Formats: sequence, structure tokens, C-alpha cells
Amino acid sequence: MSIFSQSEFDSSRLSYFENKLIKKYPFIKKECIGYTALSKPINAYTIGDNGSAVICAAFHALERVTSAILTRYIFEKAEEYKNGANLSFTAIPMINPDGVDISIHGIKAAEKFLPLIISRTNGDTQSWQANARGVDLNHNFNAGFLSVRKNEIKNGYILSGPTRFGGGSPESEKETRALVNFCKKNNFSAAVALHSQGREIYYDFKNHAQESEKIAKQMSKLSGYILSSPENIATGGGFKDWFCEYFHRIGITLEIGLGKNPLDKCVADTEYDLVAKMLDVVVLQHG
Repeated sequence: MSIFSQSEFDSSRLSYFENKLIKKYPFIKKECIGYTALSKPINAYTIGDNGSAVICAAFHALERVTSAILTRYIFEKAEEYKNGANLSFTAIPMINPDGVDISIHGIKAAEKFLPLIISRTNGDTQSWQANARGVDLNHNFNAGFLSVRKNEIKNGYILSGPTRFGGGSPESEKETRALVNFCKKNNFSAAVALHSQGREIYYDFKNHAQESEKIAKQMSKLSGYILSSPENIATGGGFKDWFCEYFHRIGITLEIGLGKNPLDKCVADTEYDLVAKMLDVVVLQHG
């Protein structure tokens, strides 16, 4: 078992590794891109002269194993860069630290949103995917948002809650706006979003980034992950969707591992090599 999978990957554990990362590799550029609803920092890490590709994890609270995997990837690429490798990318290991902490530690982690969380969960946060305000961040991006909202309502997701409520308007959430503004500022050439589970690869959105298919097929060949299309309620509203539509550039979603979320923390080890190979496709070609 690696040090990245020894315990649940909450915001405190991420902070522990972030501090070790900067101390060991001072050439890494650390940047706070914004703050969550509970004022936790959302940090980005860039290796190389510019972060041409951006990789993000833990949009959903139950998918925190993606943070452990991405953090390990940053460490390994930093070591390669230190030893002379020519690469460049930016990584954001945890987009939704508030939600991750609530799903792991329960209602006490909700702080000022405690009444909301209790009203939506009766105190049981084991299925909590959203941010602290009860908004599913991967439904909150401005890509087909109205269609997504209609599907949510049709399927009963009318109010804020544990999952699949995308908010009253696109980019209503601080976490979403932080990532959108960061991407616009940096003009990335490619984006990868890490989710779990299913061992699937989603690419493109409404044919806005045709080159995504080429990258996705390379990833599939290396990993055995299958190319997929999202279910109706999961079409639109996501980070990959927005990135493809806004920039007309490569956008990929990787659904890591198999099982039921939250996946066992050992998946950070068992799935790592496959995920690293897929991320290398983007980093080495677009970094």
C-alpha cells in the first residue's frame, strides 16, 4: 500500500501532501485559484514553464480516490521533471474539498451549512456528492445548463441536496467560477476531469472538440477503458463539457475504477498505473 492510500483522502490529508510536495520540489508553482463556500483554498500546481494541459479531480465528494491518484501523479511527474524530463501541466487535486470533508466526517464538517445538510440528509452524509451548499459542481458549468436543469427536475432533483442538483444558474458556485476563471486566464490546450467509477472514457461535447476522440482512443488502447457516452441526465453541465464548448479544444473525462462510490482507498494503488498512462497521453502531447 502506498502512502497515498493509507487513509481517506480528505482536505487535511491533501494539505499534508501539498506541503511535502512544495518542500521537496520548490520549482513547482503553487497557486490558489479561489475558495470554496466554506473558505477552503482550491490549489493548483504547475510543473514546467506553462501548464498547457489541466487535470482536475474530486468534483464529487464520494470520488475522492481521484484526489489521491492525481496527487501521486504530481509527485511522480515532479521527480521526472527534476531529472530532466521535458513536460508541463497543471493539476488541481481537489475541486470540492467541502463536500469531501462532509462525506467523510459527517455533518460536523458542514459548519455554517449544518442546517441545510441536516434538512437534506437527516444527518446521514454517506451519499453526499455535492458541495457544502448542496450543488452538484459537475452540473453547474455553463454547457447545456438549461437542458440539464430540465432533466434534473424531470428526475426529481428540484432542490439542493446530496447529488445531481446543478444550482439555480450556471456558475452559481464559487468552486465552479474559480475553475472557469482559471482556465480562461491560462488558456489551456487540453483538460482532463477525473471521476469514478466505471473504467470509462467520455470525450467531446456536441462535437465541439473533434480531436478529443483521437486522444480518447489512445487512452483506451493503453488502459482497456471503454469509450462511452453519458446518460441523458449526465449530458451537459460538466467541466469537460464546458471546456470543449468554450475553447473547442480537447476535453476528456476519466471514470476511474470499478465498484460503488466511494471506492475503497486501495483503488488509488490498483488503478494508478492505468490512469497514469492515460494522463501521460495528454501531458506529453499537450504539455
